[in-house]
Amino acid sequence: MEINVKNGLGVFDVANVLNDENQDNVTSTTGVAGKSTTSKTAKVVNLGGKVRSDGIMSIIVKANSLLAGAKQTIKLQGSNDNFVSDIVDLNIHEFGDAAALPGATDISTGRYDLPYSNVRGSTAYQYLRSFAVVNEPSPNSPANHIGYVAFLLPN
Repeated sequence: MEINVKNGLGVFDVANVLNDENQDNVTSTTGVAGKSTTSKTAKVVNLGGKVRSDGIMSIIVKANSLLAGAKQTIKLQGSNDNFVSDIVDLNIHEFGDAAALPGATDISTGRYDLPYSNVRGSTAYQYLRSFAVVNEPSPNSPANHIGYVAFLLPN
């Protein structure tokens, strides 16, 4: 996986990769990294404790659907029990057809650098992961998809 990290955005560390999936997601799923061709392993970044972490979440969208009404969402989620039951959305970014999104612009492929924090309210979350939500515009539209790479660049 080739990742071009621009100066000033943080330091790239392979341990902070949230998703390196090269295939399109056609169903909602957690980010995966370091997978073999026969199995997928959900990728969780352990920050090593409940301390504040701020930086940039970089999302490189390689492919996504712009079908009428198509929408895909990539979330940065946090947890303090390694996603057993304690799951919160820390950052949400939507992609897809303009008709399904606020505003009047399709949001398609490219790189999106978004600020993130692992703190929500007064709680710092130790574990982070990406989660892609793929919404079908109708039950007969299985072509809705998103393919992306995501990683954290802590300050």
